[in-house]
Amino acid sequence: GNIVDPAVQARLLASIESGRLVIVCGAGLSMAPPSSLPSARDVAINCFEKYTLSADPSCDPALREDLEALADHFVSLGTLKAVFLDGLVPWDDFVRPPNPGHAAVADFLITGAAASALSTNFDNLIERRAWDYGADFQGALDGDEATLENEIHSPLLKFHGCAYRDRR
Repeated sequence: GNIVDPAVQARLLASIESGRLVIVCGAGLSMAPPSSLPSARDVAINCFEKYTLSADPSCDPALREDLEALADHFVSLGTLKAVFLDGLVPWDDFVRPPNPGHAAVADFLITGAAASALSTNFDNLIERRAWDYGADFQGALDGDEATLENEIHSPLLKFHGCAYRDRR
């Protein structure tokens, strides 16, 4: 397996002991097997291609690989939910099992080893892994929720939203 550098391990343990460990994660966490979720770039390309083939062949090609810019485009058209979220995003691609990275984040939050986690992940794989452990666990969508969840477990703040709690 992977061996952690002793200096990094010492800093990590010191952060845990002092209650200062904060985990920051993003799409890369969910790309590892067995989850194997698509990257944000791949989702953008998939949505862009589907949209240009079915609705708007003149859509700005600069949006093709930038999921955030593509979503902003649909916000500006007033069709984020109706066209983008409900029609273009391949939701079935996000229904996969959690991986060891999700398990590690869930472990750290449930046990309080991490003070919190900040995630750009739209999926709920960290939460699903925590539920597999039998934990009453919910990701937070804003600071108020994160503060409330801190009473049950260390908070997971999902600042890009959550596909299963509130897609909009």
